[in-house]
Amino acid sequence: MLETAWHNFNRGLGTALRTDYEQFSSLQAHWLDDYALFRALKAKHNGAYYLDWPGELVERAPGAMARAQQDLATEIQQVRFAQFLLFRGERLRQYARAKGLRLIGDVPFFCVPSSDVWANPELFELDKLHRRRFVAGVPPDYFSAQGQLWGNPVYNWDVLGRTGYRWCIDRLRALLAHVDVIRSFPRVRSGLGHIPAGAPTAQSGDWVAGPGADFFAAVKRELGSVPFIAEDLGMITSNVTALRDRYQMPGMRVLQFGLDGDSENPHLRAQSRAQHGRIHGDA
Repeated sequence: MLETAWHNFNRGLGTALRTDYEQFSSLQAHWLDDYALFRALKAKHNGAYYLDWPGELVERAPGAMARAQQDLATEIQQVRFAQFLLFRGERLRQYARAKGLRLIGDVPFFCVPSSDVWANPELFELDKLHRRRFVAGVPPDYFSAQGQLWGNPVYNWDVLGRTGYRWCIDRLRALLAHVDVIRSFPRVRSGLGHIPAGAPTAQSGDWVAGPGADFFAAVKRELGSVPFIAEDLGMITSNVTALRDRYQMPGMRVLQFGLDGDSENPHLRAQSRAQHGRIHGDA
């Protein structure tokens, strides 16, 4: 269907959308240009991991980038068009608001090795060859003797902080075009698990301090509020609770967790909390 829509649009059948498309491409260029080129290059290289591409593309050498943009111009425009159609989903949010409904969205805290990392290597803990120095996860705890090894690249919070967390806030702003509030994880912004890349388990990992209040202050400054529901489930420390309360983020309560017959179970008390019937891990 997307293929058909693109071909019709490219043949001039979608003239009514042309102005909106050009405006979208301009407003979203800060991420869209890199994303579309990345997708086109990945398809050209048969889905290969980007570190296995020619070195000049891994390093984003200007000449190689210019040639790729020229050679893959049609493919790049097709990716842009698909994203344009996705962003027209903002009309669904407007319709829901008119009916008194609010939409909750989710944004992954970490990235996979993707266009985000390829285009912004300085924002992540990478070595000189753009390989991950550390990966995300959870060091051993009560729930797992080996911990959890997720494998995602981890952020360079010093660099992000010096930019005012611009990249992070741009991601949130893009999502807020579609939803009214975002489920967030104050735990990982207070402290994050760093595991040496290549480790077989998370047992060698450590907790590393996250940006904490500095991040949420930047979000409030840029967006005017902190539009989060805090997923405060599992092992939550006092500093995480303090962050949640300081920025008036409602926490989460899960009705399913409250059905154990204990009248004092905290999941039965939903004041200042977002009540959920169940969560994805227990579906």
